[in-house]
Amino acid sequence: MRGQLAFRDGSSGTVVSTLGTCTFPDPVEALREMRRVCRPVGRILLLEHGRSTRPGVAAWQDRRAAKHAAYLGCWWNREPLDNVRRAGLEPRSTTRT
Repeated sequence: MRGQLAFRDGSSGTVVSTLGTCTFPDPVEALREMRRVCRPVGRILLLEHGRSTRPGVAAWQDRRAAKHAAYLGCWWNREPLDNVRRAGLEPRSTTRT
């Protein structure tokens, strides 16, 4: 795997990522790697941003996503919760503002 963390399986009680999944080339694989190093009773804490729930803003993000990512390395139109679930994780709680 390209982005393997230098930790043993289940070696961490808490894994934290802040505004990171928008920059990972494969966010689902990165989240799976977080799951791998987290203890079964541990926690993965994410603070993320993503595609707007407002249709006009979301369309604007989509139109400009590639240019924005090329300039800042951030894919601002990703769906963080979808990626979390595709990685085999189930959120205990979420807040979206």
